[in-house]
Amino acid sequence: RRKATMLAVELRGLGSIDEAPEVLMRELETCLSMIGEAAARHAGVLVRSGGPTAYVQFGLPPAILPPAVSALQATHTGMEILDGMRGINEARVDRGMGPVQVSVAVATGDVVAGTIQIGKGEPALLGEAIMAAEGMLAIARETGPAVFLISEETHRSLGAEQRQFVFGRFGRAQVRGLPGDLGIHEVKDRLSKLADKG
Repeated sequence: RRKATMLAVELRGLGSIDEAPEVLMRELETCLSMIGEAAARHAGVLVRSGGPTAYVQFGLPPAILPPAVSALQATHTGMEILDGMRGINEARVDRGMGPVQVSVAVATGDVVAGTIQIGKGEPALLGEAIMAAEGMLAIARETGPAVFLISEETHRSLGAEQRQFVFGRFGRAQVRGLPGDLGIHEVKDRLSKLADKG
């Protein structure tokens, strides 16, 4: 068990039901590649992608980081993913495809990382940060096409580095599996970058 930060991304509208599975897979691979590269630039690891939902860990091995750092890296990664999706969507529109809607959620809290012994062993992540991120994705899904939400614990962990970002609405919601209400901040923009694209 370790305090870490989890980032979850949900992609919607990758393609219509009429499109060939190969086309949908290619579009998904493009998005996941961009997400993985953005994460790697900020010491994050893409740990799981179940179809159109991807999870990135910050602060867990191999890069152990304190919560203040993992929260900062994850929040910058979230902004970079939104930027990357804008570029991907421009290319999709040029090809006559509709834009992909994206939701990003970042939560800091306890995470248990392990391996489920089935076959060769499957990596597993459990804990309040995962539940909070998944709960915020459900909320973001109902909010708009490009929404970025962070938990109150992530916002608190940012400390003085909150000034690097522009925040919008704040609210509280009940999330299944968590005691009490979850405080949620909307992230609208960032005023500086941690890493340049290489």
